[in-house]
Amino acid sequence: MAAAQNQNLTEIRRLHSTLRSNAPLPYATRDDAVEASREIARAFQAWAGTDMGKELASSTHRRVAELREAWQQLPPSDLPAGPGPAAGPYSAVAEHARGIVAQAQAQPGRFTPSDLAALQTVADLAEHHGGRLAATLPPGLTGPATQTAAVKQRAPSPAAATPGPAVRPGTPRVSA
Repeated sequence: MAAAQNQNLTEIRRLHSTLRSNAPLPYATRDDAVEASREIARAFQAWAGTDMGKELASSTHRRVAELREAWQQLPPSDLPAGPGPAAGPYSAVAEHARGIVAQAQAQPGRFTPSDLAALQTVADLAEHHGGRLAATLPPGLTGPATQTAAVKQRAPSPAAATPGPAVRPGTPRVSA
C-alpha cells in the first residue's frame, strides 16, 4: 500500500509540475490519441463546409496551398507509426491554419467570425494534439531525457510539406 501511495504522490507531483510549466500532457492511451486525431478531422470537415472553407477549397494562394499540403502530410488517424512521428505534421497544420486566420482577420468583412472561429478551432486542436503527441513516450521509453531524444529523432519538423500523393488509404481527408 505504501508503494502505491508513493506512486500516486509521484504522479500528482508530475502533473502539478506539468500544469505549472504549461507543458502538454502525454496521452494516457493510444485510443485517446487516435480519438483526438479524429476530432481534428471532424473540425477540419466542419470548417471545409463553411463559406470560407468552400471558397478556399480551390484557392492557389500560397498560405492555403501550404495548409493543404500540411494536411495531406498527416498520418492516418489511427497513428500506425505511433505518436512521435505525428507531432510535427499536426504542428504544421496548426501553424498554417493560424497564418490563414491572421491574414483573413487583416481583411475585415471578407469572412464571417464563425468561419474564422472554425479554422481557429482546427489550429488550436492541431497545436494541442501535436504537443501532446510530442510529450507521449513511445512504448519502451521512459524518462524525460529519453523523451527529448525520441521526439528529436522521431518527430519531423513542422516545415512546409512537399507536395505528393494526397491521401493514404483509410485516412479521412478533406481538401482545404
